[in-house]
Amino acid sequence: MDTIESKLRSLLAGESIGDGAHLCDFTLLEQNEATAAKGVTPVTPSTFVPVVKDTVTYIVMAILFNDDGDVLLMQEAKRSCAGQWYLPAGRMEPHENILDAVKREVLEETGLHMEPTTLVMVECASKAWFRFILTGNITGGQLKTPAQADSESLQAKWVRDMKEITLRANDIVPVIERGRIFCSEPHHPNILPALYPHDKLLLRLIVVIKQKSR
Repeated sequence: MDTIESKLRSLLAGESIGDGAHLCDFTLLEQNEATAAKGVTPVTPSTFVPVVKDTVTYIVMAILFNDDGDVLLMQEAKRSCAGQWYLPAGRMEPHENILDAVKREVLEETGLHMEPTTLVMVECASKAWFRFILTGNITGGQLKTPAQADSESLQAKWVRDMKEITLRANDIVPVIERGRIFCSEPHHPNILPALYPHDKLLLRLIVVIKQKSR
């Protein structure tokens, strides 16, 4: 049990536990067989392999605040939502890591250089869509103006009152609030994704509470 607890602590601290570690390896094939045995048709092929921008989507998003507590937003240039505002975000490219991706998106959409300090939260949907939300510090650059508008964004600015602008989607409202709370009262130490080669994809973390012996 001590070994399991130490591995759990390592996972929560963002540390690698090594692929050689003993894990409950419930393969996708075994999951589908168990699902089918219950009379339910599996929704994911047993041969599924996550491939960025093909079979799986990884999104990076940045929550950045200035000294006055204003949040950094960008104005969309896409035809479907042109003129509306959103957090700097975008899809990861193949062979790109999370840190490089979020720095690239912030620079392209706001004109500012960002240095990530911590992963704030991870969202997932439909087993093939993941959004990694990070915060950090602005280290340079110039805030993009309307004169610098391009296909990435029309402009960027620091926003205090969200009611003064039209958002592309309201899903960023609780995300911004979560980021604001974290920056004022961190609920975990700063932690960043680590580059580590592996042959298993850990999608679920099960916490087991040890019962005291009588």
